[in-house]
Amino acid sequence: MKAAIDREKQLPTGLPLAGGINAAIPHTEIEHVIKPALGMATLKKPVAFQNMISPEEMVPVRLVFLLALEKPKAQVEMLQEIASVLLNSVLVEELLNENTYEGIIKLLKQA
Repeated sequence: MKAAIDREKQLPTGLPLAGGINAAIPHTEIEHVIKPALGMATLKKPVAFQNMISPEEMVPVRLVFLLALEKPKAQVEMLQEIASVLLNSVLVEELLNENTYEGIIKLLKQA
């Protein structure tokens, strides 16, 4: 986790999205990964992340995807998949409103 926080300070991942619900995709380099995983969190109150495009700007984030992947190709592919999810503002809102693991998985599989 520390490696992801350190990386976030250098290369921020806050992403403003259409629809006013913003996201972040913190992750770390593959050498810090013990076991590959993907986590998702929906936040009741926004947390400020630096904008990945304009780091001097802060982005209030309510949807976080945390990546821990051990292969560079897997990381690129997962970032592309997450980006496609984040481009769908209806799906982003549905993810934010879903309260169960099963519901989240169902929404992501449909995407």
